[in-house]
Amino acid sequence: MARKKSWGLRGLLAAFAAVLVALAALPATALAVVTGNDTYQFTIDGLQPGDKVDLYQVVTYDPYNADANTFTWDFATDDLAAALAQENFTKSNYNNPEYMTPTRAEQAAEIMAANLDGVEIADTQAVETEATSVTTDALGVGQYLVVVTPSAQTSGVIYQYAILNVQPDKVANSEDWEINPYVWMGNAAVKSTQLTMKSNEIPFEKTTTDDGSQASSTDDYGVWEKVPFTITTKVPTYGDKVVNPTFTISDVMGTGLSFDSSENPVTVTIDGTTYTVQEGMDAGYFQFKEDENGFTIEFKYNVLKAANLAGADVVVSYTATITSDAVQTNPATNSATLQYSNGPEVNTSSDSVDVYTFAIYLTKVDADTNNVLSGAMFGLYTTSEAAEAATADNPGTGTDTFVGTVITNEQGKASFEDLGEGTYYLKELAAPGGYQLDGTIHPIVLNDTANAEVVERVLSQTITNTKTPSLPVTGGEGTIAITATGVVLIAGAAALIVRARRQHNN
Repeated sequence: MARKKSWGLRGLLAAFAAVLVALAALPATALAVVTGNDTYQFTIDGLQPGDKVDLYQVVTYDPYNADANTFTWDFATDDLAAALAQENFTKSNYNNPEYMTPTRAEQAAEIMAANLDGVEIADTQAVETEATSVTTDALGVGQYLVVVTPSAQTSGVIYQYAILNVQPDKVANSEDWEINPYVWMGNAAVKSTQLTMKSNEIPFEKTTTDDGSQASSTDDYGVWEKVPFTITTKVPTYGDKVVNPTFTISDVMGTGLSFDSSENPVTVTIDGTTYTVQEGMDAGYFQFKEDENGFTIEFKYNVLKAANLAGADVVVSYTATITSDAVQTNPATNSATLQYSNGPEVNTSSDSVDVYTFAIYLTKVDADTNNVLSGAMFGLYTTSEAAEAATADNPGTGTDTFVGTVITNEQGKASFEDLGEGTYYLKELAAPGGYQLDGTIHPIVLNDTANAEVVERVLSQTITNTKTPSLPVTGGEGTIAITATGVVLIAGAAALIVRARRQHNN
């Protein structure tokens, strides 16, 4: 019996040993652990107020497989994977640092940005007023394309695409995993939760000419005068793989302006070469179209880039006529718009010129009583010499220095309107009945920055008249006294003559 019991113990020990061998033979993955946070928040700066930040999850991960000790990933959509494959980006090389150089990674991001249909937006943030950064929501394991859409108030800016990773990394010499955050923008991935966006600015400015210099208002011009406008910008610089890049300039004239390209052709200068264009003209680098009271220029970006003109200076010159709707007290804002895009949304940027004119409001009053006077005629001139020579019979009509004449109404009011900025000379050409003509020449400066008397582009001026001195009226007391005195003098003279003759005769 003892011998039998001994063999039973041996069998038990053998079985236990077999279990140990079996446990030793099990994959070590069963004992692997995953460390690091499950989610991360990222701070993205280098932005401007009003910008919108969208995070598209372009790579998704299946839940961690503890049995196989694996993280399995794939591109977010089949279309996205197919578009990347056309440029030789596949799952086998996408995570290969030797293959995914910064240049290739930038190309991959551009392809992703052009093929985002069906890709989930994991987070959207807007830059608050006076802020320059946003903080994302908590992002789980995955890869996220950062797409920034500038606000309409932001000067034209093209933001480079960036990628955020919440990535499982195999711990060196271990079967364990560690979840880490990475940021990428134009260089190798960096372990961080801080991303600074890079951008290229597209300058965009609309101006007019004011006293020989560029200005942001039309106050140098009056009604029916032609105002020259200039738009300055640059051809955007987009990446090589951007699909359907956009570069369009438009200007629709608002209140107070009239546009006609047949009378005033538009010129477009690209890198020093000028093209004169009219309705429907295709100049090779762009298509010109006249809209209702304005125009649109659609540039052919791929043609420009092929000609090495990406980044070149662009100047658009044109004129518009100021109409009588360009009122003084409520200036209209006339804006030109730039449309550009290297991503899923078309961005806009604009610049404006204020369209308005000046006016002179006159009030004629009695110098002593301050009563209003009607019937006063005034002439307005651009030189003092013209005002000096002007009369009611010859006010200077038809000369370059003559602006116009007005006559005060029953309320003593008259006005000169639709005037451009500058110095004018006002002269009374005819006085109200019973009043002396005031020949004073009044210099008037119309300028809403240098002349404090100009309020909302209107200068108000009160001018007085003095009554003509009274002469004696026929049949009045003054006339009788004068007549009586004359009679007495004549009678006295006659008596002296008679007396003298008698003495002479005697």
